[in-house]
Amino acid sequence: MHRFLWLSLLLLGILSAAQSDAVSGIRAQEEAFRQAELHYDTAVAGTILADDFVLVAASDGKPHSKTEFLPLIGDRSDPLEVLEYGPMDIRVYGDTAIVFSTAHEKFVLHGKPMEVRGPRTAFWVRSEEGGCL
Repeated sequence: MHRFLWLSLLLLGILSAAQSDAVSGIRAQEEAFRQAELHYDTAVAGTILADDFVLVAASDGKPHSKTEFLPLIGDRSDPLEVLEYGPMDIRVYGDTAIVFSTAHEKFVLHGKPMEVRGPRTAFWVRSEEGGCL
């Protein structure tokens, strides 16, 4: 009985450490992507986003593909002044993670200053090429 308890605790410790590593990896990817947006770095953003990436924008509720979204990141004509994420609740399920947080953005859109605050949900999936989980 003691062996079973000891092995169970050891397995829980290993799973907990793996989960902690996955959460750390997701936090790092989230920050790398945030920095890419702030610095108009489409090359870095392009390596982080999957080819089948989809953004459902709060502004229009429509899905935008990676090829539609990357030019927006690189567009310096509508400056992004602030991009902040609130505390993140990261839940890992195998090769998938869901990030619940808030976002605060200040930017200029077609010459008009805008500010948006609201909930944010991001999904991360480990791909065959590697990934952040």
